[in-house]
Amino acid sequence: MTGSRLLEIQAHDRGITCLLPLNADIMVSSSVDRKIKMWDLSTGECSNVMAEHTASVTCLAKLNRSQFVSGGNDENIYIWENNGELIRTIIRHEGDSNMNALLVVANKTIITASDSTSIIAYNADTGDIIGKENHHRESVTCLEKINETTFVSGSLDGTIALWEITDRLHIKESLSYPPRYFSESSKKFNHSVQKIVVTGSKYIAVCIANGFKLFDLDTGESVVNCPSAHRSIVHNILTLYNGKKIVTCGLDAKIKIWGSSNPNVSFSAPTSNSSKSGSKRKKVFIAEPHGDMWIHTNQVKHLLKITETMFVSAGSDGQIVIWKDGMYESVNRNEDARMFMEKENQIYRKYQNQTFFDTNSESFETAYSNFPRFDDTSDDTSNSFDIDQVYVSEYDSSGDIIEGHYLLDEANYLLNEQGKSKQEIREKFRIDGHATEVVDDILENLTEQGLYI
Repeated sequence: MTGSRLLEIQAHDRGITCLLPLNADIMVSSSVDRKIKMWDLSTGECSNVMAEHTASVTCLAKLNRSQFVSGGNDENIYIWENNGELIRTIIRHEGDSNMNALLVVANKTIITASDSTSIIAYNADTGDIIGKENHHRESVTCLEKINETTFVSGSLDGTIALWEITDRLHIKESLSYPPRYFSESSKKFNHSVQKIVVTGSKYIAVCIANGFKLFDLDTGESVVNCPSAHRSIVHNILTLYNGKKIVTCGLDAKIKIWGSSNPNVSFSAPTSNSSKSGSKRKKVFIAEPHGDMWIHTNQVKHLLKITETMFVSAGSDGQIVIWKDGMYESVNRNEDARMFMEKENQIYRKYQNQTFFDTNSESFETAYSNFPRFDDTSDDTSNSFDIDQVYVSEYDSSGDIIEGHYLLDEANYLLNEQGKSKQEIREKFRIDGHATEVVDDILENLTEQGLYI
């Protein structure tokens, strides 16, 4: 079992590339199907479809409170009102080179990265280029905003660069610049950067090849280095519990939670006024594995933090999964119930004191039931929506999923009810499109149960 399915809708014809919440009511999604769709978060219904792009839409970013930007693998950048109205088209300087990342700084400047080695800055009002730099040696894969004038970029060659844009675009510092970055034997980039995330005012988390690092922006030093976090490429990373834990996801379809046995360690940036003057003192923390969560059947590429104990994952299997800390949610529900009962008692006593008839009479019960109540703020997820399929799953504080992967049930059925062999089950799951890593884990689990020798 994977949790309770809340709602299932068909949102895009092909894979999802980006999710962008515009406000508390509206979320925007983009896809390889060349479309941008707007979603009403209260109903899960699609409120608008934008089809201006002529190729895959790969990037979405907020321009300001009322507008957002989209980019993809065609020749244009589009600026939209939050209601879906197109207000401006910017012609890309790099043509139809695949766009890998897009962000907005200082409300007026759009930064793009593509399969080229260039970082390009555009004026959002005029579309003019205000800066172009080529510090990277291979395709620039990701961008992340630090503040209104500073951002960081990463590329296939493992370069991580800190940039500043004022009246011009210029590089401040290289956090990583590996001299050898490509393996001729394996034909792979050894230090490829997939994702950069700001975890606070001081640290950035970077997905590098099969692992991740945390960098201190004050010193430029790596404070966490976990080179083999997953069995294959790590796609995304975020922090939970106010920086006490790290969540990663990857090509192996796994979601993993990391933490530290030291309760004083935080993987987020503490507020600090420290400067880079003086000696650099390197502090290295250890990220320890706290649990695996596997529900997706193909690579997991997107993580979206909702609260400190809740996040969303989306993968190539077309699923969006909402994850909640089961123990934390149980405590919250109990507290909500306690507050509800306390409020009900207050209402009962208040109304009882305002009436002159017998409180045990039918008249009193009728009047009490009609007395105005406060709005119920209980955790109702029945209106949550999904791009293809939505599930809600709970995990315990260690990160382990409470209920097992649903493919285990199917594998057990194929084995015990239909007498299928391990190879036949493997082939069926492969044809169904499930990730090799997931299938291997399923069959390994059956072996550990003694069902396969």
